[in-house]
Amino acid sequence: AQQKAGNAQVKNFADMMVKDHTKANDELMALAKSKNITLPAAINADSQKKRDDLAAKSGQDFDKDYVSIMLDDHKKTVDAFEDASKNLKDPDLKAFVDKTLPTLKMHLDAIQKINAGMK
Repeated sequence: AQQKAGNAQVKNFADMMVKDHTKANDELMALAKSKNITLPAAINADSQKKRDDLAAKSGQDFDKDYVSIMLDDHKKTVDAFEDASKNLKDPDLKAFVDKTLPTLKMHLDAIQKINAGMK
């Protein structure tokens, strides 16, 4: 998205995704390692297909699909983190979820605003 997006807001959102998700991923990897949990080394097949489909697009077509994917993924992730916040028993995992959830909600709000502005 940082290279293929045509919309400046989409590019800025992509920059934020790289920064925030890299930080959260690094924290999660360290937490998993401390708990002897093995995380997947690669993205799942569905995510890879989305990524491949996006790679074939550019400009407005890219922007539209990227924003749609980000909306859907962030809604699902916020829901999953809200559920985890209520139900996790491990205090360290719960602390990670509770620390990360506000950022995810901010991402969802940002992509919703971008989507509304594109219509």
